[in-house]
Amino acid sequence: MAAAVLALQVDKKELDDLDKKVGELKRAFQTEEPALKDIRDFVLPYRGKFSGEKADKDGQRKDKNISNGEAVLALRTLAAGLQSGVTSPARPWFKLATSDPTEDSEEVRIYLEDTQKRMELVCAQSNFYNSIHALYGELAGFGTSAMMIEEDFDSIIRCRTMTAGEYWIGLNDCLRVDKMARQLDMTARQLLGAFGLEALPEQIRQQVREDREEKPKYKVYHLIEPNPRHNPARYAAARRAVPTVYRSVYWLEGYKDQPLKVQGYHEKPFIAPRWDVVSDAIYGRSPAWECLGLVKSTNVIESDFLRGLALQTRPPMLAPDGIRDVDIAPGGMTYYTEGSTGNANQRVLPLLEVQANLAAATQKVTINEHKINQFFYADLFAMLSQYQGPKMTAQEVIERHEEKLLILGPVLERLYAEALSEFIERLYGIMYRNGLLMEVPEELEGQNIKIEYVSILAQAQRMVRRTSITDILGFVGNIAALNPDVLERIDFQEAVKQFGDYSGTPPGIIYGDEVFEEKMKAKREQEEQMMQAAQAAQVGGMVNQAADTAKTLSEADMSGANALTDISGQLGQALGGVPGG
Repeated sequence: MAAAVLALQVDKKELDDLDKKVGELKRAFQTEEPALKDIRDFVLPYRGKFSGEKADKDGQRKDKNISNGEAVLALRTLAAGLQSGVTSPARPWFKLATSDPTEDSEEVRIYLEDTQKRMELVCAQSNFYNSIHALYGELAGFGTSAMMIEEDFDSIIRCRTMTAGEYWIGLNDCLRVDKMARQLDMTARQLLGAFGLEALPEQIRQQVREDREEKPKYKVYHLIEPNPRHNPARYAAARRAVPTVYRSVYWLEGYKDQPLKVQGYHEKPFIAPRWDVVSDAIYGRSPAWECLGLVKSTNVIESDFLRGLALQTRPPMLAPDGIRDVDIAPGGMTYYTEGSTGNANQRVLPLLEVQANLAAATQKVTINEHKINQFFYADLFAMLSQYQGPKMTAQEVIERHEEKLLILGPVLERLYAEALSEFIERLYGIMYRNGLLMEVPEELEGQNIKIEYVSILAQAQRMVRRTSITDILGFVGNIAALNPDVLERIDFQEAVKQFGDYSGTPPGIIYGDEVFEEKMKAKREQEEQMMQAAQAAQVGGMVNQAADTAKTLSEADMSGANALTDISGQLGQALGGVPGG
């Protein structure tokens, strides 16, 4: 354990290097900020914390740039669609398996199914589903999102989704996110609660003793990265006790003599998925990035429409000098001094004759809103929301939206790889180390547990393949009526296995190869025994019938010989033999 503690220690020189790393990550993010601020202003008005901006005040409105809210609604639909289609709290969305589930023993199957149910229960009892929904909103809007997964005494895990500008990420040589840094503004009291009195510099300790509250706020930097001193061999030998795979370091700006806190993790304690990535870019691109220009122009058209409508219904007025306080409300009364206008017949007239083409503006807004919904897959997810009962089958979803499902495929694969798989590995590790799982079967020791996704969207993606199986089986069934030999071309057992896999069928429903062969062997033996018994019964019946016939014939009188001996002689001659004496 001492070696593990030393491996996590950070001296002053290394703290300077970590501070430079954070500066590099922050500078790489600054090129993203202008576009992200635009997305925030027009699509996600209450998200994002960017440099140079004042802290938000409670109750402050931030949607003043939005005159057309279609993009806001479309993104909300997309986030909700990902929640129900990928990680629905109402149904299983993942299952655990080995590389070849058909070879698993009954003990392994019980362990995997029980582990899956326990992990689902932890997800339901923690704040995971609330946090992952916020993550989907950030992902679809800003193109990149991040969520911390920490251990919690009460709910096993505690998740926290961060917003754009609150964190900065970095990539490893495989272009995968492996570093995350962030800045926190904390009061002395918050520092005391988070890190303890002994970790704080003397100046801040004094402030705590004087019980000063909100001011000043101190900048705390936090960096999570792979532990440079991680020793895989040592870690494999003591996995439960040496959490050195990832390292987390907190320190105060201006106080680099020692860190506030150094902590180690068995797994990466955060996920940072990206919607789509161009080449070796660090940050992702999203539907909001792609349609930002369209969203802005739609807001301009909507704003101009409202302005034109106001000018037509309430135009600026032109009145003679003698008329004051013009009341243009229906039934309003405007008073003027008699003779002051020089002519009692002078009237108040519109200053401008505005003839805005409001119908054309309305039509253009409608067209743009439809395009915005397409960018955010809103029509697809609105259709998928109906696939919760008998109204629509997954097959109908595919037939109507196969093209969009295929387009969404790479996004889902990236989401599985950069978010959900890492989350499940983190959750499994936390539960395993805290003794919340069954004892691992010996058969699983040294094997990797595979994660398979069985959500509605995952099934819809697989059903593109499943459809090919049903098509060929239906075609062969029709041909078999004319030529039964065609059935010999189909491996029906393999078809059942693949159909069940693409359908997300629980592994306990379809027998593995070993169990299936045992059942088929027992069935063949039973059929053979039944056939032998039937043959024996048939032979016994023939013997009894022959015995009865022989008795009847032997009793018949045929002049010194009976019918039986006569028939026997005839049979002997027919067979070329000599009848016995």
